[in-house]
Amino acid sequence: MMYYLRVLGGVSLEDSSEVVSSSAAQQRPLAVLAILAVAREQGCSRDKLVGYLWPESDQERARHRLADIVHLVRKSLGDATILSSGATLRLNRQLVESDVAAFLDALDAGNLESAVEHYGGPLLDGFYLSGLPEFERWMESERQRLGDEFSDALQALAAASGTSGDHIAAAKWWKRLLAHDPYNSRFATGLMEALARSGDPANALQYAQEHERLLRDELGMEPDPRLAALAERLKREPVTVTEGDRAITADSMPVPLEGARTEPVRGRRFLTFRNAGLRLLAVLAVFGIVAVGWMMLGDGAPLDAPKSAAVLPLDNDTEALAEAGPGIAVLPFRVHGDGLELWREGMVDLLSTDMNGVGGLRAIDSRTLLARWREKLPETGDPDRETALQVAQASGARYALLGSAIGIGPAVRLSADIYDTEGGAQLGSVQVEGAPDSVLALVDRLAVQALLVALEREASELPPVDLASVTTASIPALTAWLEAEALHRHGDIPAAMAAYERAVAADSTFALAFHGLSLAYGWFEGGDRIASASELALRWVDRLPAREAALVRGTNAWLQGELSEADEILQRLVRTHPDYAMAWYALGELYYHTGTVIPVSVDDAGRCFTRAVELDPQFAPFRLHIIDMAFELEPDSAIAARLITDYKRLASANAVHTRLVEVAFDLVFADQAHRQRALASLDTLDPIILQGLPGNPPLTHPRFWPYFEAVLLARQERGIRPGNTTTFLFRGGGPTMPER
Repeated sequence: MMYYLRVLGGVSLEDSSEVVSSSAAQQRPLAVLAILAVAREQGCSRDKLVGYLWPESDQERARHRLADIVHLVRKSLGDATILSSGATLRLNRQLVESDVAAFLDALDAGNLESAVEHYGGPLLDGFYLSGLPEFERWMESERQRLGDEFSDALQALAAASGTSGDHIAAAKWWKRLLAHDPYNSRFATGLMEALARSGDPANALQYAQEHERLLRDELGMEPDPRLAALAERLKREPVTVTEGDRAITADSMPVPLEGARTEPVRGRRFLTFRNAGLRLLAVLAVFGIVAVGWMMLGDGAPLDAPKSAAVLPLDNDTEALAEAGPGIAVLPFRVHGDGLELWREGMVDLLSTDMNGVGGLRAIDSRTLLARWREKLPETGDPDRETALQVAQASGARYALLGSAIGIGPAVRLSADIYDTEGGAQLGSVQVEGAPDSVLALVDRLAVQALLVALEREASELPPVDLASVTTASIPALTAWLEAEALHRHGDIPAAMAAYERAVAADSTFALAFHGLSLAYGWFEGGDRIASASELALRWVDRLPAREAALVRGTNAWLQGELSEADEILQRLVRTHPDYAMAWYALGELYYHTGTVIPVSVDDAGRCFTRAVELDPQFAPFRLHIIDMAFELEPDSAIAARLITDYKRLASANAVHTRLVEVAFDLVFADQAHRQRALASLDTLDPIILQGLPGNPPLTHPRFWPYFEAVLLARQERGIRPGNTTTFLFRGGGPTMPER
């Protein structure tokens, strides 16, 4: 007779005609069957079964009890129901099939629709055996794993349906995801997008309201800001559904530049003020400009000055990569549990910081890794192992760490598998568990264990790793810093600035947060605040790993006017860490603002910015100076329009620089009607936008001088002081250098 064991969504054993009794006396036999069903062909050892179900009994008595249960099952269901091979037991699937085995088989075969139909709910839902903590831990861990597999399958189905234009099917899958995890704002956002694309924006907005109410009423939480932003966008800009429409998320829809000219406006290769006349020089004198960079003095340095001898590494620079050492990529974690979503990508930052440089390993820069991750994968879901390893290998890593963070009652469990990316072999697994408020210590322990696996060394050979000392021991500070990094990524600099300030208020020794704050201040604040934040980062720099410490030292040297030292530090940094996007950007900033003094050419700065974008194409601020160059060096409306559109796909719609590039484009490149509207808007433009003009992007090309002057006059009439966003571009020694 054939039996069917259901363990997903409850527990029952059925024959062809009825449900077999599952009384309390049969709880342990059912538990044995469930464990063997989940194990499938791999089976489970007798020792593990004994440990799960009879942890308090002595070994001999426990083995007898297991033997009794195996005998009972064989007697009731058939002698061949449970097969044995040495010390391992497994379920005979020709006699007892199960929903969990069918679910996992379908996943292995790539038949996702079949898989999700077999998933009836959480593993052993409602099933309980008192006094068996090991069994409880096994059940919770497997329940989490299977739930994640179910969620991954649904997200893949939703993404595939959206990509193919079947948004009705996509909405169906998103609804099942929300039924599985009703508090997940990302799933709610996915459902809203699918409903809007399928022509049902009203229901999309209704789901947004219901989700917000659920989070507030039951968890006391606010929804993901992206959900609220999408709801507002749908109210203002209903989605037009066309035949063959594809599932483009609202956040990724480009905003066209109306009136953009298609033919380029050709100008001189380098703007020069040597013979520009007194009119503009008088205007510039208003700002107290004491030095002018290479962007205004022709081809960088004087003709007889030596060019920079820098030979910087690119992707295929094998010599530089060999010098940098083998890399390890920490991939985004699977997370499940209240308050853990932040750690999905946060663990990439933390573990990369913790492991970098230990035992000769080079942790792949988290920005570069996450950029490759987003290129390879849609926003939804976690990848299969093969895809994850491809992401790690594409980032230049020899090793990959795939992990999970799971909330288990009052505790959190961090697990990780370490792989060799070249052959895909699993080198080992590590796991730690503890209280959520000790997550930094947990990360330290996980990092050390993972390093031991990757390096195949004894613990005594490794230096001590203390994440709290290289970042912060304050959870509020760490949370604020992670929030600031995400806001910075989307170009929302004022909001990022506020989050960095919260981080340093929570921990006044948090060097990484002070460094981020100095970068944010560089766009909007004066030299004193930039220098102060940078100096505080430098004060605690010895707590940082070598890579981050070098970045802080190089940036601070530039701000102090020690340009040769800054150049040497940052060049060495990009050689030893060629995947470190922020180091390339910092070097580009140095060259962009101080090129004539070092000296280097304009191409060196552009090359550094381009490299930063290649490594992390999703980090919006990396693109801003590239846009600047399209205005000032060889003004080209077509190139500027493309660059701005690319930037706006990444940046927040309300970010200051988003408006800056829009207004600047309309002033100098748009048709006459748009240009006149832009000029008229100067009287009512948000002061922070007007303060940023005409420096971001720079309107310094001779063709743009009338608009440069119009902006200055508007600022004078409205009493708006010169902002750092303008003087930043004209300083020869760094962004509004402090007086020495």
